[in-house]
Amino acid sequence: MRTPDRRRSAVLLIAVLLPSVALVGIAVRMLRQDRELEMRRAAQARSAAIAQAGRALELAIERIPVGASADSVVVLAAPVRALSFGMPWETAGRRLRGNALLQAGNTAEFRGDFARADARYLEAAASADTLVRELAILFRARNAARAGRMADARALYLQLFALPLSERDEEGMPFALYAADWLSHHGMERAAIERRFRQDTIGVAGRPASRVALYALRAYQRGSDSLETERRIADAEGLVALRRDLAGLLATAAQHGGAVWLAYGSEPWLVRADSTRVVVVRPQPVLARSGVQLVRQGGSGAEPLGAAFPGIYARTIGDPADAPAGTGDLLLVLVALTIGLAALSGFIIWRDVRREIAMARLRSGFVDSVSHELRTPLAVVRLNSDLLRTGIVPPEQSGDCLDTIAHESERLTRLIDNVLDFSRLERGDRAYHKADVDLGEMGADLQRNLAGLLRRDGFDLHVRVDPNLPVIQADRDALTQALMNLLSNAMKFSGRSRRIDLSLGRRDGEVVISVADRGCGISATSRPRIFEKFYRAPEAHAGGIPGAGVGLALVADIVAAHGGRVEVESEPGHGSTFSITLPVPA
Repeated sequence: MRTPDRRRSAVLLIAVLLPSVALVGIAVRMLRQDRELEMRRAAQARSAAIAQAGRALELAIERIPVGASADSVVVLAAPVRALSFGMPWETAGRRLRGNALLQAGNTAEFRGDFARADARYLEAAASADTLVRELAILFRARNAARAGRMADARALYLQLFALPLSERDEEGMPFALYAADWLSHHGMERAAIERRFRQDTIGVAGRPASRVALYALRAYQRGSDSLETERRIADAEGLVALRRDLAGLLATAAQHGGAVWLAYGSEPWLVRADSTRVVVVRPQPVLARSGVQLVRQGGSGAEPLGAAFPGIYARTIGDPADAPAGTGDLLLVLVALTIGLAALSGFIIWRDVRREIAMARLRSGFVDSVSHELRTPLAVVRLNSDLLRTGIVPPEQSGDCLDTIAHESERLTRLIDNVLDFSRLERGDRAYHKADVDLGEMGADLQRNLAGLLRRDGFDLHVRVDPNLPVIQADRDALTQALMNLLSNAMKFSGRSRRIDLSLGRRDGEVVISVADRGCGISATSRPRIFEKFYRAPEAHAGGIPGAGVGLALVADIVAAHGGRVEVESEPGHGSTFSITLPVPA
């Protein structure tokens, strides 16, 4: 690229890039400032929300009385005695102190005297002790099943199956689960057992079933009910672990002054314990209403929950610090859009500048080529005219000089006509005057007009005309000019071959005019561009073949103006065939 072209491109690109770079710098600075401001605001909002949630949690759980029932928040509220506390499912007074009737029934049953055993159990069923009565029903059901009275056994087990889970034997196993086990093996569907226990996962007075009952329930429950049972099993196991670790928690609480809530377990729970009372709460439901959740210390966006909760951290759900600022997003989109538009504008300007530079070079080359093309025939005309004027040429050879002058004049005329027509083509004001044209007659005229030139250069033009060619509507002079350009190119690029074929025929209802040579041919890379203005194939430059790069462009324009098309088939080293296809009037 020449220095003026390089300077022009640099100026145009800088005119676009410098404002874009300045805009990007300003936008980045604004984005950084906006982000810092949003982070400060988010941190302040986060601290305020967590502090408020801590106060709300403290107020809510401070009002929990001793002996409160378990719910979604309270896991345990119980008095402390001797560094321990009672479990919610533990029931006092459920101990069997021995019953002679039950023992006599058991002895008779295991001896195989089922009738005597049933009589003793019936007597025990009249006892005032609830545990004895329920055990009597269980033993009667077992005895009936062993005696083969399955209908009686089923009726008794169904009676036990209806008891609440709070009714348990001295080992803590609910009687309903004994019945469920037998009934599930004797025809009752597991779905019916599940429906029975679905409403009874929590026992009387809100006391959860014992751990044994919960593990048994797991065998019959599915879906959401099984998840609830698993949660209650986890709570029961957690309370057992808490009772074991109570002494350590009391020591830790004493280090903080006693009146504090400590985190316990993996969920975690909040535990407040002293020598008289222990309260265990599940903080998530209360905190979730405030949009806060507990996190590990040092987590993203973590803040201390409050002085009453030492070592416990929380963060807001959907923390604003984790979300990009809306204003920053909008500014980022605008900056990206501006940069994109600037880059697109710069590319378009750069492409147009490159195109103008390339076109300027082509025009400069066109002027040089036309000047050379004009100078060559003028020099030949002047030389032959000087030879004739001085009398150096013998009279018998003067005719050759005159033929040369005539041929070069015709060549000069064609060149000037091409330049003038191309100028009109560039301005877009070339006019075509169409009339009836006999293509066979036009082909004969072409052969006659080129006879001298072909003979002088040793070419052999073979013309083949279809006798049934129709008359078409065309501008005869323009069409003749197009064919003359194709024939002239054929002569220039024929190399050592001296045969050119001109055929005028019909194909698929159209007129086809073809010019074929057997010269150097056109490469596949040059073929798509040979009809461009000012374009000359590398083969022409390499062979020193003269030309201005406008002949084929004129051919393409003339053919397009007649509603036709021009095509080329070529193979390097084997020649080229140019075909003009024109429509036939209906």
